[in-house]
Amino acid sequence: MSGIRGIAGATILGDGRIVIILDMGSLVRGDWRARPMAEGVRERADRRTFALVVDDSITVRRVTQRLLERNGMRVMTAKDGVDALSILGEHLPDVILLDIEMPRMDGYEVPRTCAATSG
Repeated sequence: MSGIRGIAGATILGDGRIVIILDMGSLVRGDWRARPMAEGVRERADRRTFALVVDDSITVRRVTQRLLERNGMRVMTAKDGVDALSILGEHLPDVILLDIEMPRMDGYEVPRTCAATSG
């Protein structure tokens, strides 16, 4: 995996699942944003990387938002997975930062729900 840009490695969770660890610095600096757009998706006027920060802690959301904005990213925030899904219904971020333990819908349920509704 060391040859794949943006992936720092992987780890094994206590339940045996494998989780990929992303290298955010490499992803932000990389040229992956020049990827071709999907059919039917209009080009955004704002070409900055668009991040969605999902965390139940207002402090973590604000600190992360400020950090990403200082690094040239456009950021939206959500307080939990349910709010994130409503944002995802109208916006397609380039990257999503998800907290694991949140009320209403946690960080594991969000991608599962997105995958189930997209196909």
